[in-house]
Amino acid sequence: MKRSAWSCKDEHIHISIGGLNMIIKFNVFGKRMSVVKKEQEWQLFNDPEVGIRSRVYDVIIPADIKESELEKYLDDIYHEYASEKYSRVTKLV
Repeated sequence: MKRSAWSCKDEHIHISIGGLNMIIKFNVFGKRMSVVKKEQEWQLFNDPEVGIRSRVYDVIIPADIKESELEKYLDDIYHEYASEKYSRVTKLV
């Protein structure tokens, strides 16, 4: 994926060849993850602060899920990883 000269890893929006893609970042019970809407499909990624972002193929996010519902959806999928320190999924800003 090519990025424009002004985008960087930590920005939520970057330009790609296919157009504008928004990267939405979450803390999923202590694990950094991100979601991207590409064409009509949500794609989930492990998104560590250090290292390479990797796609999660085991979790399918339904295309009709709204952006505002992603936090709850990820909470429902990954709730077994909840701990006293990380009791819920939070959107990172």
